[in-house]
Amino acid sequence: MNEPSSLSEPVALARPDPPLVPPETTRAGRWFWALPKWLIGATLSTSFLGAFLVVGWTQRLARRTALYTWWRRSAAAAGDLPFATFARQEATSEELADWPNWLLGAPPRDQTDRGRLAQWRTRLLGSAWRNAKLGLQAAANTWVATAPGCFLWLGGWYFGWQNSFNKGYENAPVGPTTFVLGMLLFSAAMFHVPLALARQASTGDWRRFYDFRLIWTLFRRRWLASLGLSLVWAGAAALAVIVKTAPQYLAGYAPGLMDLPPAEALVAARRFYWFVALGLFPVYVGIRVLAARIYARSLIDAYQRGVIGEDALAENEWQACRRLGLLVPRVRPARSAFVRLAAWLATRTGGFAAGAAVFALWFGLSFFNLMGEFFAKTEYGRGWWNQPMIHLPWFDYTPRSLRHAAELGRPE
Repeated sequence: MNEPSSLSEPVALARPDPPLVPPETTRAGRWFWALPKWLIGATLSTSFLGAFLVVGWTQRLARRTALYTWWRRSAAAAGDLPFATFARQEATSEELADWPNWLLGAPPRDQTDRGRLAQWRTRLLGSAWRNAKLGLQAAANTWVATAPGCFLWLGGWYFGWQNSFNKGYENAPVGPTTFVLGMLLFSAAMFHVPLALARQASTGDWRRFYDFRLIWTLFRRRWLASLGLSLVWAGAAALAVIVKTAPQYLAGYAPGLMDLPPAEALVAARRFYWFVALGLFPVYVGIRVLAARIYARSLIDAYQRGVIGEDALAENEWQACRRLGLLVPRVRPARSAFVRLAAWLATRTGGFAAGAAVFALWFGLSFFNLMGEFFAKTEYGRGWWNQPMIHLPWFDYTPRSLRHAAELGRPE
């Protein structure tokens, strides 16, 4: 990985005897294929298992976004080398030339060493397997970071109601204290999760999620962008909570819904949540694409400024930036001592203010989620351990009692 002589000049982006590649996809073609991908993603977002595929697919798209961001900052973008051509020049980035698939895998480059059955399996189910694997890894890491806070939410909710029912006034502080502690832990975790997920996506390695020092360095260097990302992400999470509680109030404006037979009510509920998923799926994808862009810009800027070294870059990131000629230190203009002091103070003050604002945003979301559960309690405590915009994009809240009533063919 360390090749000092290669850092001063861009590496030639062409290689001898390049393989035949498919023609570039036009803008109209990309929009044409975006519609079925959108519909499939929305449909998968209405089931628990399908949500894992959505997480994995989004991680692959975030990785493509990071590479595309670096390509846009290079001389290759200003030249005559399209992004898809650049991506297909190396096996490690070949799949990033286009948007990821939901089911079909890319044909193997070298088919001589693989049996026909393995080739067909990879071609038919390769993307589905990768989506499931990456989705499980990303969801697991997100839960590891946020689960302490989320389960303290649940404990505070449980203790609070138990104390209220049993009139245990001497134990009254237990519930609120537990919940506030959960709010603090959740808010602290969300400093790390957005950029950590982007790093995991960019590197393709779940262990990179836990590069705490690097993530904190990137956050401090791009504190304004990180604040904007948290604002958008927390707003999307709050929107999901509002949508979850909406059926409780929509029924009051449509009295006929309450009189529907269980089977028809079940169809209406599933249809409603499918349209919810249709609207929220692109929001879920969009915030992760935004995080990937911020991460990619922050990473290469930190390297060029000398804040981080080569060891901070994963192998695939180092190779891509090397080929694009981005591993070149950026010379800082000479500035007076007063200007340097003013810049340092502005950075420190802005970083502190941004950190406080980010913490306040996620702390407020915790309270907002409490209100959402109060007005529309979810089954199995799902509203506490799964925030659709943070964990699994599972947008179907159809009551289990309604499904059972529809199966039995009798009113609830």
